[in-house]
Amino acid sequence: MIVQISRIKEGGRQTLGELTVIENGKVLFRCNTLELPNLHNKRNVSSIPTGEYKAFKRYTRKQWLLQLKDVPNRSGIQIHKGNFYTQIEGCVLVGRTFTDLNKDGYYDVTDSTDTLHELMSIVPDDIDVVVKKKLA
Repeated sequence: MIVQISRIKEGGRQTLGELTVIENGKVLFRCNTLELPNLHNKRNVSSIPTGEYKAFKRYTRKQWLLQLKDVPNRSGIQIHKGNFYTQIEGCVLVGRTFTDLNKDGYYDVTDSTDTLHELMSIVPDDIDVVVKKKLA
């Protein structure tokens, strides 16, 4: 089983993507992702580099999330709940759909808490995460 994040659209203040959980070639789960833009892996203001990472489930601040390991020059990178790009410091937010919830002209993700709970119910305690640009 792997978690795959495919970045669909990058630019401006955010990066939009799709997260899939895949086992033996079969998609078990799919949701949308929201990240910061690619600013050359700068701490707290950039998305992480594409690549393959190990991750593990972690309980923090009264929630389960996925913690990524060995992200180059970064620490504390997680897949967690949140709705707005302003809630991100390099992590990945998950949600059902893209919409402009706060009417600021940027996409947000919806139903993030429920989406994260569903993701956490599917993935094992340790899992590989692949981050890539979506092929056209």
